[in-house]
Amino acid sequence: MEAKVKKACDLLGRKKRDRPNDGFEERVVQVRRVTEVVVKGGKNLPFRVIVVVGDKKMQVGVGVGKAKEVVDAIAKSAVNDLRNIVSVPVTKYLTFPHR
Repeated sequence: MEAKVKKACDLLGRKKRDRPNDGFEERVVQVRRVTEVVVKGGKNLPFRVIVVVGDKKMQVGVGVGKAKEVVDAIAKSAVNDLRNIVSVPVTKYLTFPHR
């Protein structure tokens, strides 16, 4: 399991700890313990984490990660949110346009 997490952290070519300050700020929005039913009749209790990343300059990304440990789920979602960055339109008063 640990090898999979290391591979997930290295997908961008660097680990989260070693990532330079690229202007993005990460926030953990939600940590949930979910239930997965196993074929043998048992249950696994992994964690699902939602992380939002943004640069406060109209770029936002959202990532979801699932793992047996919270730290591993955060690492997976951090990789996922950098892949899903979108630009958000903002008016001159720094609000979202409704049309």
